[in-house]
Amino acid sequence: MISAFKGNDRRFDKDVAANFASMSPLTPDEEKEEEEEEEEEEEEEEEEEEEEEEEEEEAWLLQKHAQNVDRRLRYALVKSLQLQSIFMLSCDATMATPNVLQLVDVK
Repeated sequence: MISAFKGNDRRFDKDVAANFASMSPLTPDEEKEEEEEEEEEEEEEEEEEEEEEEEEEEAWLLQKHAQNVDRRLRYALVKSLQLQSIFMLSCDATMATPNVLQLVDVK
């Protein structure tokens, strides 16, 4: 394929030059439009970056909240287990008193 272009290099160069020559330069209006489009694209990119940052911050806050909830739930579980063990110990102590034994009719 490369060898096919070897003999036609000058013709190819002339075609490229002709194509560039046939292209008209941008008018001032077209240049302004291109600049506006580029500015709009830059603004859109900035907005997308800001949205991504906000989403990351929101995800971080949600993670912190979940950690706090988890910590509070663990604390509540420990407290409930402590209360349950205290209750069970108090029930055992109450059941062993002589008054309870008389109510049950144990001899």
